[in-house]
Amino acid sequence: MSNVLNAGIDVAGYGVRTGVKTVGGIQSWLAGQWSQRLVQVSVFSAVVFWFLGSYKLINQVDAMLVKTFSLKLGHDGTRALHAVIFGFFMYSLSRFILDPLVVQISSKRLVEGQTGEEHANDPSGAHIGNKNK
Repeated sequence: MSNVLNAGIDVAGYGVRTGVKTVGGIQSWLAGQWSQRLVQVSVFSAVVFWFLGSYKLINQVDAMLVKTFSLKLGHDGTRALHAVIFGFFMYSLSRFILDPLVVQISSKRLVEGQTGEEHANDPSGAHIGNKNK
């Protein structure tokens, strides 16, 4: 029994001693994952869906459609409308918010899907000194 207890203490001590390495490893893994376009869009779409998928907002849109246009869509029709609105918001926000934000955060590093030629026509000159162009 004492051997099992000692082994548990040794494992716990190892975890405490290597905790900094583990946190650093997770942090570097997350940074590596964030450079993938699929991860960026997935996280961003989850945030947008969280806002657009609230029951309160869906009910307000349904009530507004009835009041303004005398249009009763029902639950499935309102969900379909929200799917279209979600698609519009995802395109618009990805194009005009997410992409510039990722470029700003990544300090002009290449992100999966970019070729580096995107910076060639940048009039700000921000691409100068970028080794990946």
